[in-house]
Amino acid sequence: MSNKTTEKPQETSQGLMADIWSSIFTPGVNGSVVKVMNISFIAALASLGFLAFATGGNIHAIIVLVLTACLFVAINLLVKEMEKIKAAEEATETKKEN
Repeated sequence: MSNKTTEKPQETSQGLMADIWSSIFTPGVNGSVVKVMNISFIAALASLGFLAFATGGNIHAIIVLVLTACLFVAINLLVKEMEKIKAAEEATETKKEN
């Protein structure tokens, strides 16, 4: 009976910019990139919300605000689904090894 354990290398955080730079060369979703993306979307939604308010409800500003909100939700849903798929694949690999 052999005792094989395969340990995955631990992901170490080298800083936000280093994580974003390394994510260019790494397949999959990186947590730092998702964090920066969410912050960017929140800033865009805040500025578009202010623009819609400042222009007295300009239809163009409202449409862009709604489109940005929909894109924000869709991208976050896609990231969550990709994480579920990755977890399922890892569980399948673990079952095959045992």
